[in-house]
Amino acid sequence: MAEVHVRLNAYESALPHFAEALDGYRQLGDQVGESNILNGTGWALARLSRYAEGADHCRQALPLLQHHGDGEGQAATWDTLGHIARHTGRAERALHAYGQALLHFQSIGNANREADTWSKLGDIHGERGEDAPARAA
Repeated sequence: MAEVHVRLNAYESALPHFAEALDGYRQLGDQVGESNILNGTGWALARLSRYAEGADHCRQALPLLQHHGDGEGQAATWDTLGHIARHTGRAERALHAYGQALLHFQSIGNANREADTWSKLGDIHGERGEDAPARAA
């Protein structure tokens, strides 16, 4: 149900569904499910400008995703962290997070998300007046 709310950009109404799912995955001991719900919650919180809470959820997700070798989940979580850093004025952190996302998107062969991440990197470099890196991205 949370996914439906997110697709409709109804992030506030998605949060209770994420919380319920998170509780369920934790009760089942399903760390992969838990990590993906943590990132989903982080994304929803970030879209609501609740950046600190969103980043906290993502930081909880990353070690679980790394432990289970979930490259797609890691890429999505790094992408969320990049979004948060960019929207909180932390360009260096955003570049790092998007760089990590890019590596994971490349490793899993997700060309669409890879292209999107290159665009985000180019935008940040452009905003910083770094023309050569912006063009390269």
